[in-house]
Amino acid sequence: MASCHLYADLSIYYDRFCQDIPYAQQAKTLQRLEQLFNESGGQQYLDIACGTGQLMEQAQAFGWQMTGLDNAAAMLSRASTRCPAANWIHADMVHIPAEPHYNFASCLLYSLHYTGNLERLQAFFQAVWQALVPGGFWVFDCVDKRGIDNSAGITTYYREADEQFKFYSRWDYPGTGSRQSLQLSIELDSNNQQVYWHDEHPMVAVSIVEVEHMLQSLGFQVTLLERNFEQLIAWQGASFNFLVVAQKPVYV
Repeated sequence: MASCHLYADLSIYYDRFCQDIPYAQQAKTLQRLEQLFNESGGQQYLDIACGTGQLMEQAQAFGWQMTGLDNAAAMLSRASTRCPAANWIHADMVHIPAEPHYNFASCLLYSLHYTGNLERLQAFFQAVWQALVPGGFWVFDCVDKRGIDNSAGITTYYREADEQFKFYSRWDYPGTGSRQSLQLSIELDSNNQQVYWHDEHPMVAVSIVEVEHMLQSLGFQVTLLERNFEQLIAWQGASFNFLVVAQKPVYV
């Protein structure tokens, strides 16, 4: 089953699988970054790979003009009910409308890895550069391929009425090259009937050195932070999960 099809088919359950994600903290982190890095003066915000709009829902209180982009129409449909005042773009993240328009953007939950390979990742970075106005910035989270543990995974359980869900995901990296995969499995037990989904998403594998080089080659000014949504901490160089703030200079 294609990855986008799985996400579309299970969009009604997506929020349940993401119940432990700290969207409120992520939104507050984004607000603080906007205050620190947005030198463009505007409030046009783009959430890339927005899913069902949970992060945008938390950010509604900030008064930003919000746009969400996702490649799954079913996700956007649910997001539009959550954030009725927002704008929506149904597109692959590599195909962000090119006209400079946004003052800041986000791409969280490691979504940039879905670009799949280095060529598409470079195209994605270029698309964001073109979509940001001078003085704008964007933030994303990333995992360094050198720190991927194939034996580690995350399991989430959810029960509602007579339905019980089990959602499992893990990275799989062969140890060399720029390709990895995201292994997903979902089990639904309802009225003594079991339904099982399994999917494997091709993902791009990169190092922090590669990410910095690709961004800086486009002209971005790069700030590295620990992936911590409780406080902003400069990346200490030891962890393999980090936040990247990439700012487009005012004068370009």
